[in-house]
Amino acid sequence: MQPNGEEGTDAFIEAWPYENYSNTNWGNYKAFAAAAWTADGIQTTARSLLRFDLKTIAAHKKIRRATLSLYSVSLPYIGDGHSSISGPNDFIINRVISDWDEKKVTWNTQPRITREGEIVLPPSATPDQDYTNIDVTELVQFMIDNPSKNYGIMIRLLNESYYRSVIFGSSDYPDPEKRPKLVIEF
Repeated sequence: MQPNGEEGTDAFIEAWPYENYSNTNWGNYKAFAAAAWTADGIQTTARSLLRFDLKTIAAHKKIRRATLSLYSVSLPYIGDGHSSISGPNDFIINRVISDWDEKKVTWNTQPRITREGEIVLPPSATPDQDYTNIDVTELVQFMIDNPSKNYGIMIRLLNESYYRSVIFGSSDYPDPEKRPKLVIEF
């Protein structure tokens, strides 16, 4: 599964008081990030949400493996690739446990997450590092077993201290090869 902007559900959410960004929806942006930075001297923090449509998979169908691939991008406003200026940019994937709407979600309305089954990914070695074949089997199996609770995942930095980030193409990214991809093996 590597959905486009029409089929994909993802958004990044940002805490920054400038122009009320904490209440701004970024559901159709070409990229998403887990980041901590400053703008005009004020700290800003970004997290991202991602949900794949698993409705075509029968509930409780056992999977052998599920892998997620995220592809680095550089875009104006969001950044020139991953950064670890002030320290490592390790990031976490958490399962979301409350509903959210791609066209409405903001920092101030972000859904809840659980730390159960969280996945910690190592810092990037380069600004353009892709993270491919991330084992998300446990998270995806839960979503298949509980289709009414498939609220997707959140991507956030392990340490949300500024001057570190990871930036990936969203389902709205123009190059289809840079969009998030989920592979499920049965």
